[in-house]
Amino acid sequence: MHSVKLLASLVSLREVVRMRCPVCGQAYGLTHNCAGIAPAQSADEIAPPSHAIPVVHYFLEAWRIARWDDVAIRRAARDKSALLFGVFFWGLGALALIAAPSLPLILRGAAVNWLAFAIGLLLGTAIAGAVTLAQYAVCHFTAKWLFHATGTYLGVLRPLLLGSVVQ
Repeated sequence: MHSVKLLASLVSLREVVRMRCPVCGQAYGLTHNCAGIAPAQSADEIAPPSHAIPVVHYFLEAWRIARWDDVAIRRAARDKSALLFGVFFWGLGALALIAAPSLPLILRGAAVNWLAFAIGLLLGTAIAGAVTLAQYAVCHFTAKWLFHATGTYLGVLRPLLLGSVVQ
């Protein structure tokens, strides 16, 4: 019986959240005074990359995202190259985390099967990547279902992967 009440409250919550102005995008209760103009983007959000070397630009952008800089998050969400650099930074971090437990043995001079080590790194990184993408997808689709979010999965994935530089 409790689950039925919970489901009914979630359905009613979805109905309340659904009231959103089609012009400005503002969520509202009973009334809404719309200015009729969609909010404009700031100059910082549409600025071109500030560094000649893209890796430096995206690394600094990743640190801004890790510090919860709203402008950097929105800029990365619209930047198609952010996905590539996010995957690169995430992959470096994942490889470091997976290889770190083996490092003391390697430094002590223990016999290492390098082929097995490389296969283990690749397999571990692939599994970690699949788990990470699944976590992000569950969060995204929960937000879309429960809160009627309007963003795309790639728009969420770009800043999340860039921000994972602090993992």
